[in-house]
Amino acid sequence: MTRIEHLLEEIYLLIAKHLTIRSLHSCIRTCRSFYSSFIPHLWSHINLSTLKLKSVIPPAHIRTNAHHIESISVDPALTEEYYNIVFPRLQELRMGAAYDNATSINNMTVKPPQKILFVRRHPFVRKLVYHHKDLLPKEFWEAVGAEWTGLEVLEFAGTVEEGVEEAFWGVCDRVQDLTLKGVEFSGYDNALTILSTLSFLRLCRLEVVQLSYKTKNLYRLWPLRLLERVKRLEKLKRLVWNVDMVAFPIQMVLDAFKEVCWPELCELHTGSFICSEEDMARILTGLPSRKLASLERSSGKFSSLTFDCLRDHYFDHLRELKLGGCPSVTSAMVQEVMTECAHLVILDAFHVFIRDVATAQNLGFVWG
Repeated sequence: MTRIEHLLEEIYLLIAKHLTIRSLHSCIRTCRSFYSSFIPHLWSHINLSTLKLKSVIPPAHIRTNAHHIESISVDPALTEEYYNIVFPRLQELRMGAAYDNATSINNMTVKPPQKILFVRRHPFVRKLVYHHKDLLPKEFWEAVGAEWTGLEVLEFAGTVEEGVEEAFWGVCDRVQDLTLKGVEFSGYDNALTILSTLSFLRLCRLEVVQLSYKTKNLYRLWPLRLLERVKRLEKLKRLVWNVDMVAFPIQMVLDAFKEVCWPELCELHTGSFICSEEDMARILTGLPSRKLASLERSSGKFSSLTFDCLRDHYFDHLRELKLGGCPSVTSAMVQEVMTECAHLVILDAFHVFIRDVATAQNLGFVWG
């Protein structure tokens, strides 16, 4: 009979992926084979982003296990000692906790020069999430562009200082997955000028989030310019638009569909923009890929017209449907989605009423 210590390393890795941190710790204390197999997994993803800085893992422990770490989240208030550690396998870097964290710029002990040096020491990073509140200099983005040749994912929230726009947009132009949240440009006109020269040829996923209480009226239009620049992309698969006070460019999107732009688009999240049911139905009907896998609406109406479009074209493809912000979604709609969408994995909608389940005649499904 095969003993636990004789299992292949691949089996250990599969087991580790389904265990909690606490369970992994218990296994490590129990069996030597577990220790040797689970320690690398336990250290592969480290989170140092916490407001309770006294509980952060000591730098000495991080340095000892640095060769295991592939993904790390660092807090704005961590000391320089953490940034001096080299992680030879680092592929994912998250700098900062929640963007609305109460931590002020004055509490950040590590300054941009140390962050630039950290970038140069870790050339294999493929994903960067940056939510610090400090203003990054041009040299930081130049270092990212020069050293991180394999960067695929960029998520940025903050302000781009005047004179930094070209270096910042240059990094955005290279990635496959781009998320911009509450981004403001000190040199707004220059930012638009540089944006108009970019091609975004590698871009597959685009997410733009601009909240009105954080953004000045004058600076709300750059997302429209960005969408114009990516209009001709053949690889775009995911589009998330959550821009307050700026209407979703329905006509531009419909024109793009008519010109068979975005032939691979299969994930559409429309955030809080308001449009008529007729326009939403036109968007769903005109989608060139005909394979909508993910749809999210944070607010607005979702009537039978839009639902009929989903049923007629996309029930065989939907894997994710989020309509929790649409109170017009009926219980009958939710029931039909749950019974007819065979590939559905995620559903966010209003409640299914027991009375509707009890009186439903044509569902073809036995409810337990």
